[in-house]
Formats: sequence, structure tokens, C-alpha cells
Amino acid sequence: MFNVAVKAYKNVKLPKEEAPVINTGGLLSRDMKPKNKTGKLSPQERVGKYVAELRKARQGLKNG
Repeated sequence: MFNVAVKAYKNVKLPKEEAPVINTGGLLSRDMKPKNKTGKLSPQERVGKYVAELRKARQGLKNG
């Protein structure tokens, strides 16, 4: 049972972190906001996102 959980945890595909978007508009320019992905995520993507958040929080507790 434990080996199955370890295999599943190691095979989770984590979402790649996106670089922050720099606003290059001036005072009188149009607002060209990039559209975020608002569609539904697949279950694998959702689980990967949750695992990435948990890993990041756990690393913060270890280091901080």
C-alpha cells in the first residue's frame, strides 16, 4: 500500500510556474490584460496544482 502512494506522489505532474507579466502600458494606453485560463482544469491538473501548493508551503515551514 505504501509503495503505491509513493509511486503516485512521484508521478504527479506539477504545473510550471509562469513568469509575472510586466505591465507595459502608459497612462493613455489601452488596458491589454492577458486572459487567464478560466476553463475547467482536468482532475490531474487540479491535483498537481494542490500538490505544488502543499510542497511550497512545506518548504516555507522547513526553511522559515
